Amino acid sequence: MGIASRTPEGTPNRCTICGKELVIEPSKPTMDAPCPHCGHLLWFDSTSQAILEEGRVQGRAEARTEGEVAEARKLLRLIGDRAFGSPDAQTAAQIARLDSLGRLEEMLKHVATAGSWRELIGSP
Repeated sequence: MGIASRTPEGTPNRCTICGKELVIEPSKPTMDAPCPHCGHLLWFDSTSQAILEEGRVQGRAEARTEGEVAEARKLLRLIGDRAFGSPDAQTAAQIARLDSLGRLEEMLKHVATAGSWRELIGSP
């Protein structure tokens, strides 16, 4: 294996689809970039780095999972807001109560084919 010609620059993140950690420079002003491993579109914000660092420092699986769930919730809201507009109070409350990373990831996969928040939240 050859030595890298430069160090990676960019913002740390974790792909919600393939689960791999990465460091990549997101596009501005949208703060998004494709995952270099699977091609899924990733969104970046100021908490992405903090969540990854918290998982590394604490080294606890549950801390990483809580961070991943929070990040997936935020990602769902961001993408959903762009696709369907801001959710009503009931839908926002349902999203806030979601605590299964698998369920959130499944919903993220369906956001492109869902026609509304109701359809997305109600989809299996």
